[in-house]
This record gives sequence, structure tokens and C-alpha cells, in this order.
Amino acid sequence: MFLYSLVDSSLVALYNSKYGTDYVAFKHKNVTFSKTSSTIAAGSIYADKVSLTLNNLDQLEAGKNYMLLIKLHSTPIIDGEDVEYIVLAKPVKITKAGDFYNKYISVKFPA
Repeated sequence: MFLYSLVDSSLVALYNSKYGTDYVAFKHKNVTFSKTSSTIAAGSIYADKVSLTLNNLDQLEAGKNYMLLIKLHSTPIIDGEDVEYIVLAKPVKITKAGDFYNKYISVKFPA
């Protein structure tokens, strides 16, 4: 049997410190699992599907990267492979790329 849970958000800060990144922890209140456990049926090689729903994505700040950590509880498991790192990025919305006053654009390429 596999059990799934959200990992303490403080581990995002630890990840940032270790790898020099600046991820913001995705709020746990905005995450729901369809179920928190799954099993591999006899004769199968895959476990039951577990869906993850992320809510309030429209409230993410543009240009920031968010991280959500999910832990898999099972035995046996490969050491270090028990946490799934999910990165969410909200792109920056470009509303103006430039002003053009002529019919032509001159582009200089390096020689």
C-alpha cells in the first residue's frame, strides 16, 4: 500500500538554501487528493490512480515559482525517492513589447 501526504513547507526553504533557488511554498490549503492511498492489485505493475487538485491558481503571483512537495509512504522504497517535487510557475504577462513608428524594423546581428 502507498500513502500520500503533503510535506512540511519548511523543506522548500531547505531546498532553496541547498540549490540556490527562490521557490515559494505552495499553500497546502489549496491542495486536495482524490484519495490518500493506493494499492497495486495482484498481477498489475501500477498502483491505483490518485488525483491531485490544485485550487486558486489564479492567485499565484506573476513571475514567481512555487513548489509543492508530496511524500510517498511505503516499504520498501528507494532511499531519496520518497518525495515528489512539483514546480508551478506563473508566467509574466507581457502587455507591451515595443513601440513601432515606421513600416520597417532594423535588426543588427553580430558579425
